[in-house]
Amino acid sequence: MTFIWSIITLEIIGYIGGILLAVCAIPEVIRTYKDKRCHLGWPFLGLWFVGEIFMEIYAIALMDYPLIFNYSFNLIITAFLLYYKIKTKWCTIIKPLTYVEWHKNRDKMAHQRNQVEQAISQWENANKITPGIANRSVGELTTQIMDILK
Repeated sequence: MTFIWSIITLEIIGYIGGILLAVCAIPEVIRTYKDKRCHLGWPFLGLWFVGEIFMEIYAIALMDYPLIFNYSFNLIITAFLLYYKIKTKWCTIIKPLTYVEWHKNRDKMAHQRNQVEQAISQWENANKITPGIANRSVGELTTQIMDILK
């Protein structure tokens, strides 16, 4: 009876530990979801993900359910964080604005958009007047647009 009791107690302790370890990453997931980008570094996130995969395989081989629960939950969390890390990695050239930033800058952005549209229109009209000869080169247009967007 004591042996069975100690096994059940250890299982309960294992589940409590698994739940606590799994919950540790929840604040980072919430932060990532709110900011729409992962703040963790690539080395940490990559090693964490690969480590979770290996430990999941190990836990399944042992049929240790508290560990399986913990590692499965952590795999989901790290996959979520990796998704946002990869998603924002490819969006660093043009930084997406938050709604508040956009709201503050919308008048400036609308003015810039109008200036760019005018520059393109002037360039197109200049090229229509003298067909075959570009009065303004594409490089000049690009320079003008970049000056507007500064």
